[in-house]
Amino acid sequence: MVITYKHSGGDTVICHGTGHRGEVGFFTGPVGGEDTAVAEWSAQVSRPIRASSAKPLDRGNGLFSFDFSVERRFGTEDDALAWKLTFPASLPRFGARLEVGDIGGVVMELPDAALERLTINRVGLSCDVTFEFKTAMPEVKE
Repeated sequence: MVITYKHSGGDTVICHGTGHRGEVGFFTGPVGGEDTAVAEWSAQVSRPIRASSAKPLDRGNGLFSFDFSVERRFGTEDDALAWKLTFPASLPRFGARLEVGDIGGVVMELPDAALERLTINRVGLSCDVTFEFKTAMPEVKE
């Protein structure tokens, strides 16, 4: 699965798939046993006059939460430390979109992506990175 973060500064591949395990400079993943996707919509409760119960009214406003983890290897510990400290500033938090490819030949676009949280854990030459995004509802392109 290749994940590209598309923004005004260019396209940043933040997941190269699992074929580069242990290679320097690649985001290998997704890794770990857990990844989560949550879709939620706004609803308003309406209770008609004299009704015994209320009913929900759809207000649209779909929101999609998406997170995943990758690993990135470096040639030296100094490179890993420098990258850990500078990488968060290189990604815009808003005004971007995610393109997720290679899922059974389907490409999924996540428009209006907002990077909600970025966690980087460095151990030696390796950085484990967890991205947490909120986006508009996915659009599937075949």
